[in-house]
Amino acid sequence: METQGEVTVSEIDRRLAAMPTVRFSSRGGSGEAVAGLDPQWLARLADDFDSIVRDNLRRPIKLTHAAVVVVAQSQVDGQTVRLVVKRNRPRSLKKRLFAVFRRSRSKEAFYRAREVIRRSVPTPAPIFWYQSYRTSVKSESYTAFRYVDDFLNLHLFIRRIASCPPARRERLTSAALHAAGRTAAKMHRAGILNRDLKGANIIVGTAGQGALKDWDIANAAPGDAAQAMLIDLDGCRFSSSMVTCDTAGRLKNLTRLAVGMSQHAWMTARSMRAFLEGYTSVIPDPNLADLWRELAVRVPKEIERRKATGEELF
Repeated sequence: METQGEVTVSEIDRRLAAMPTVRFSSRGGSGEAVAGLDPQWLARLADDFDSIVRDNLRRPIKLTHAAVVVVAQSQVDGQTVRLVVKRNRPRSLKKRLFAVFRRSRSKEAFYRAREVIRRSVPTPAPIFWYQSYRTSVKSESYTAFRYVDDFLNLHLFIRRIASCPPARRERLTSAALHAAGRTAAKMHRAGILNRDLKGANIIVGTAGQGALKDWDIANAAPGDAAQAMLIDLDGCRFSSSMVTCDTAGRLKNLTRLAVGMSQHAWMTARSMRAFLEGYTSVIPDPNLADLWRELAVRVPKEIERRKATGEELF
């Protein structure tokens, strides 16, 4: 198994998450940003928020009927930082009406990410949030996070390495899953459960060594390891104190992730074991053998349940 790396929050994310915030407002809505954000950007946020997405549509990383995600760039505390800007729009009129009465999702996402970082679990730092006024029919909201170069979500990474020779593909998959296991355990040890823990909500990469798919894993230096970070934290729930989550909740989270991983045609038992090795290297209870047996029972049942109810597997 590849060398184990320590699960830590990057210095830039920790610094950004610790910055004080400033409020801003416009005719269409209001929001909050880290105090170090370029003043010109703050003015732009207030005057013409839609232009941030509109001007960067040439660089999309996600386009759906409900969300648009683009990559932009700004100055934060004198440093150039690339941002992932996500625009959410309720899918139906019913959801738009409900949005009038619920808390802003963009504001929740901003402060949820700050709390995850405060608990020393790696996730990209939030930069700003913005919510259109609830009387607006559009009821759009925006959130921006630091863009992490050369990191891909776990599902996309596994698809990208499909053309690799089988032996290298397995080693890269095992390295990525070992990192995901360590990060999932760090999350649980910090008192955080995530009901939506899945491959699309975990990004993997290396620390300044280029894309993981191009990593010279055979000649990696001692201490080098793949790294994983959490994204899209809507499913996170926090305990009041930073104590390890209960076993039942942890198993439910791990089952959700294992269901998605099992849908990849070339996923091997060795790679799945690498995930559990990473997890138990941080939280040793239950041990690897017991965890393997428990998931072997739970995963097929969860797959059948999701097929029956029409829920997504990935």
